[in-house]
Amino acid sequence: MITLKKFYFEPTFNDIQPIEFSTGLNFIIGEESEKNENQIEAKKMNGVGKSMLIEMINFCLFKDLKNSRVDRIPSAVLSPQIFLCLELEIETDKSLKALTIKRSTSEKNNVFVFDAQEEKEFEKAEDAKEYVEDLIFRDSAIKERPSLRSLLSLAIRDERTSYNNILYPYTESAKGYFGDAIKPHLYFFDFDLALVDKIKSFDKKLDSITEVMKALRDDIRQENVDPKDIEVYLNELRDRVEKLDFSIKKLQPGEAVLQTQQELKNLEEEIRRLVSEKVAREYVVRQIKSLPRVEKVNSAEIKAIYNQFKKGLGDLVNKSFEEVQAFQLEVQAFQNGLMTEKLQDLNKEINELEIRIDELDEKIAKIYSKTTAPERIEELKSAIIIFREKNSELDKLSSAYNMLTTKKGEHKRIMRERQAAIEALDAQLIGLSIKIESFRKDLEQIHEFIAGNKAYHFQIEVNEKGKEFINFDYRIKLDGSSGINRIKTFIYDVLLMLNTYTSKRHLGFLIHDNIFASVGKDDMSRALNYLNAASLKKPKFQYIVTINKDEFDSSVKDFDFDYRKKVRATFTREAPFLRQEYREI
Repeated sequence: MITLKKFYFEPTFNDIQPIEFSTGLNFIIGEESEKNENQIEAKKMNGVGKSMLIEMINFCLFKDLKNSRVDRIPSAVLSPQIFLCLELEIETDKSLKALTIKRSTSEKNNVFVFDAQEEKEFEKAEDAKEYVEDLIFRDSAIKERPSLRSLLSLAIRDERTSYNNILYPYTESAKGYFGDAIKPHLYFFDFDLALVDKIKSFDKKLDSITEVMKALRDDIRQENVDPKDIEVYLNELRDRVEKLDFSIKKLQPGEAVLQTQQELKNLEEEIRRLVSEKVAREYVVRQIKSLPRVEKVNSAEIKAIYNQFKKGLGDLVNKSFEEVQAFQLEVQAFQNGLMTEKLQDLNKEINELEIRIDELDEKIAKIYSKTTAPERIEELKSAIIIFREKNSELDKLSSAYNMLTTKKGEHKRIMRERQAAIEALDAQLIGLSIKIESFRKDLEQIHEFIAGNKAYHFQIEVNEKGKEFINFDYRIKLDGSSGINRIKTFIYDVLLMLNTYTSKRHLGFLIHDNIFASVGKDDMSRALNYLNAASLKKPKFQYIVTINKDEFDSSVKDFDFDYRKKVRATFTREAPFLRQEYREI
């Protein structure tokens, strides 16, 4: 369980005071900006700072800098030398540990973690995250769990999602793999996450096979053949090649061919072999050309990593960054050169095969010219050319068809294995019915408290078809509108933190950024009254919410608690969070 205690800057600037949090309700109040949200987003102008405070807390909890709005604050406003500091407590069944996490936006991106005994410096945020993650879960008996950042994605809801989908806490998460988004939800309900990982592995294999099958079908279409009709076309083509071969033999003069039959037979066999080799190499060339190019590594990133290692190794490293960068370019050139060299070798071999085939054609022509009338020679030449073209087409299409058939078989096999994993997930769902029913009953109770009715539906069910292999079907009356969706998300998130079963795996705190925007003031006041009452029964959880001042002021008369003791910060247009207006980079 995590409890946030305080956020502050070090060193402080613009007389910005630390913001302290406690268990239960915590309000961050802000005047509505004179600009509307669309104008702020379009011009990248800051508001009064409510959302930026939440973003900075998220940044201290190891959100990637390049994906954070913190990185877009001009250095003239937030110097890279200033540390964003977050004090928190980590409580497990066996221990209580106080930590302070400090991060800055400097290129070094070092992270400092302090506790009562020691100070740790990490050159990578990922290493610091793993250290803190170990402190949180070291006493847990649960082997399979989502990453800390995955769990934090549900503990810190970003307003930019518009709260329109309980499964996707970040806008970018909806673009990723479904299994990664659903994993923390399944974790709270005690599903076996190894099954989710297995399904993800199957889906990756299926995607790869599907790409290969698409490329093979494209190859077939390039021959002006519909992939659906490939078997019919191949049978027809084989028949035509056999008939051409028979016609060529009929054009051969009897006595002359008898004298040179063995020589002609050997030459024809050699040509067939050479044509097959040529077709095979042409297919490899097409496959290599379809491969993605080697990704270039950003030189700025290499320089940062180089400087980190050089600092750690001291005098052991004497080479300049330019030498390291030159080595990087050599590696990239070598990687690209491998494929270029392979293509050159293949094209050279194809040219050599074509020359050899032409030479054998001339030999055959000379033999027939001695034994065949000129007009029959021309007829024979035409037949041989057509025969070779069709035979080459047959080899190419047969190769693509055989590989396509193989990939179809692999696809069916993996689909069967995926289906078995989904059936195992479905069987587990039945075993978790008590926990799910408990959550459903709590939903009914909180829904009646806030909305005054029981018009809701919640069900978890396995979906055997499609990428979204499990469905969290949660609906309430009139859902679909912005305000109703926000209340629905509030109820779901709060119950994950409070329910008897799901709370055991929850981080213990929840942050909602402006979730009550467009929500009726009655719904907001009842929702906060519910949480306040819950905090009296279960005092250890923590709820932090940003609210527009106008909406907050219009609701306070309906609160059944002293809200003034729960306001942690108030930002205005005259005194915004960072004390100045700025344009995001």
